[in-house]
Amino acid sequence: MMLSATKEFSHAEHDRLLKVCFKYADVFSLKRAYFTSDDEIKLLEELRPYLLKVIKSCHWFCYYVPERNIMEIRLFRACPETKKILRDHFNRYFSVENELQKSELPEDVGFFRQNKLFMGTVMHEGMCYVYPPTEESAAEFMQICKWDTVKAKPAEQIILRDDYTPIETEWSW
Repeated sequence: MMLSATKEFSHAEHDRLLKVCFKYADVFSLKRAYFTSDDEIKLLEELRPYLLKVIKSCHWFCYYVPERNIMEIRLFRACPETKKILRDHFNRYFSVENELQKSELPEDVGFFRQNKLFMGTVMHEGMCYVYPPTEESAAEFMQICKWDTVKAKPAEQIILRDDYTPIETEWSW
């Protein structure tokens, strides 16, 4: 089972979502925006002490790019300090419809528990999927907002090795 949200979270839902995610997460990820901004630099600077690894990949949770557009994903320790930083700076999980401006912050946040992705987003594709790590967490996510229950995509549920490198799964374009 997988949960799917397709609309932006309200401020209250965003706060509840972060609370639940950080309750279960030990690591979270952010994909670097293709266009650097002052806001992005400030956020990444505040998160720098919690940086675990930088990964460059052509595939990251439901998103594929050619090698010339390789993605840069940063993994950070999930803790009360990083929760506050994200809460203060990061509040959009989806692009605004017909948005023409460039992204100003890192995007596509993901949360991991014991090296296994349990929530992943693709901002520009309007995707937010949750693989609830426990039955208790499933109930907590369901209380945040309206979720659709959809068929799980196991090949997209990223699993990290102990050194935080992703274990490759089979995928195709």
